[in-house]
Amino acid sequence: TAAAVTGGALDIGVANVATIAVARTRGVQMRFIFPASIAGEGTMTDQIAVAKDSPYKTAADLNGKTIGVNGLRDLQQLCAMSWMDKHGGDSKTVHFIEVPIPQMGQALSLHRIDGGMPVEPFVTAQKDLIRSLGSVLDGVGPHYMVIGYLASDAWLASHADIAARFVRAMREAATWGNGHHAESAVMIERIMHVDPSVGAPMN
Repeated sequence: TAAAVTGGALDIGVANVATIAVARTRGVQMRFIFPASIAGEGTMTDQIAVAKDSPYKTAADLNGKTIGVNGLRDLQQLCAMSWMDKHGGDSKTVHFIEVPIPQMGQALSLHRIDGGMPVEPFVTAQKDLIRSLGSVLDGVGPHYMVIGYLASDAWLASHADIAARFVRAMREAATWGNGHHAESAVMIERIMHVDPSVGAPMN
C-alpha cells in the first residue's frame, strides 16, 4: 500500500501506524489523514488467542513459546510483545513467526503455533477452534490509532480540497457505522462475503 501511494498508483491507502512510522524514518514522505481503526479500552477486534484445548491461560504460560503474527516487526508483533510484558510474561523469550490472519485458527488448532493474533471477522468465525486470552491491543495503551488512511505529501499538497472532502465523508460514514451495528453487519456480510452467523455477533 505504501509503495502504491508513494508511486502514485493510489491517491489514498490504508495501513497500520507502525508500517508508516518506519517508512517516515526512512524518508518516505506520506502521512495519515484520518483514522480507520481506533483501539480503546475493551476493544476485542484483535485478540491474543490459543487453541481451544490449549493448557495456556496466562501471558507467562506463553514464555518460550511460538506465536503467530500477521507480519514480523510490524504493529501486530509490537502489540503481542507489549501485551506479554504488561500481563506478566516475557516477550524476549517468545519466538514469532509469520502466519496469515485467516489461517491463525487452523494453525492454533493443529498446534503449529502456541499463540496467535486473530482479528475480526476471523475471531468470531474461528470461535470453535480458539480461546481468547484477551485484547492484544491493550498492551500498547488505552487509546490510540491502529490503522489509518494515508496519502503522500506530494499528493496532499496539490489535492488538499479532495483530501478534505474525503475526510468529511469518512467521518460521516464512521459516525453512522458506529451507531448502526446491525446495518453495518449486513453490509460487511454482503461486501466481504461473511456469513450472517459471523457478521451479526462479531466485535
